[in-house]
Amino acid sequence: MIFPNLAKRVLVRSWILVPWVIGIGWVDESAAHPRYSIRAQRDCRDCHTAPQGGPLTAFGRLWESQNTTREPFSEASEPVPLALWSGESVTWFRSGRERVLGRKETQTTVSESLVLRGDQLFGNENLSFQGEAFGRANFASTEGYDEDRADLLRATLTYRNPESGTVLKAGRHWVTAGVGAHWLDGVSVHRRFESVELDGFAGVPVDNAIGGIRGDLLAGGRVGVRHDRKFQAGVSAFTGMDDDDPFDVKYGLDFLFSPSRQFDISGHVFYDWISDEFYDSRIHFLYKPNLFWQFAIDYTRTIPGAFLPKNSIFSVFSVDDYEEASFLISHRWSERVTIRVYDRYTDYEDGSDVHRLGADIDIRFGPRGENSMGLEVAYHDEERKRNAATDSDGDALFLRVYHLLYWTEDVYSAVDAFVNAYSGRPFSRNSALGRLTLGWQPADPWDLQVGTEYHRSAEFVRRWDVFARLTYRF
Repeated sequence: MIFPNLAKRVLVRSWILVPWVIGIGWVDESAAHPRYSIRAQRDCRDCHTAPQGGPLTAFGRLWESQNTTREPFSEASEPVPLALWSGESVTWFRSGRERVLGRKETQTTVSESLVLRGDQLFGNENLSFQGEAFGRANFASTEGYDEDRADLLRATLTYRNPESGTVLKAGRHWVTAGVGAHWLDGVSVHRRFESVELDGFAGVPVDNAIGGIRGDLLAGGRVGVRHDRKFQAGVSAFTGMDDDDPFDVKYGLDFLFSPSRQFDISGHVFYDWISDEFYDSRIHFLYKPNLFWQFAIDYTRTIPGAFLPKNSIFSVFSVDDYEEASFLISHRWSERVTIRVYDRYTDYEDGSDVHRLGADIDIRFGPRGENSMGLEVAYHDEERKRNAATDSDGDALFLRVYHLLYWTEDVYSAVDAFVNAYSGRPFSRNSALGRLTLGWQPADPWDLQVGTEYHRSAEFVRRWDVFARLTYRF
């Protein structure tokens, strides 16, 4: 078993280098051609990230898309590119002391995410590709909770027909069509008519074998109607099959009613056929009398365990339903100052209840409003009624402050900190999180952040980390 495990770790950790290999390859291929500079009367650096070439800037991609007629190098025309590529690569490093299996160990984690988009695929303006992948490697002295892992999150071919309003997707992607959101290896289609829109999808669940889910097929769709942008409604359904047995069957009804520009009413009702219950219902009222005021009221009734398929082991851990009511008042004091006040009350089936009342303020400043600072204060009143041995009064005062400041056009700092101060001592100590970040943006596609973070939970966790984050956009 040593060699298979070693091979797996090498493959997962090699993912960290993939985006940089891809980026270096594109830099070599994206040469700056003097004839384009002469034609546009611009410097090569206006379109490329370096004088000799490199990835295209935002202006470069725009100029290329608007000037599709190419001059030949010689008598032969230039080949049509596979696609107009853009994307983002993020490398994250974190190291700190953490309690693992009863003793403190040094945990070091390196992760890499890559988002890739290809427009005008094969020269077709209606065809595109969207890809996203993630990899994580743990370099701890002993095995902890962050195991090595690599996932392909998206790999989707998308075809859009602007004349018919059809959008067709194939591959690995997320599908949202009324009741539920699904992560599939399959196909989905959206078609919009003048007053009717249709959605359909079919595929295999990506999270197969996680939590007991072992579905062979997941298929469904939605039929919606709309009228004069004031009314929208739809009915939806999906079914999941496992060895010809249904493991997840749900139906849904959703609507949006906007009698005026100031007033919206929206909601939905979802039904689970297997448990024979309405497991999620919501209605939302929104009133905006002007640009400065906003009032919202929301009511929800939910059975959390019913969101999961019945062959998932996690469905048995959340069986109590709850009702929740909330309201929000938001006021724009000026173009750069916003104040919010909110109240939320949750009542659980077993008699427990949670009440949270709070307010926050967000202030923007600087020549372009790029700097910000804010404060949030909330009182959290929680009373659990599980049994006599575990009843607890979880009252707490929540306080959060944050600040973002650009010292120059390239250098900035950020501070974010919060504390939960418990009363009645349901826990032995308060919880807190503090983060300090220094950032540097030397050029348009690059963003480097370094910082430190302190985290203390109300029970066991207490750690101090250092981290670094490198973002490259192309």
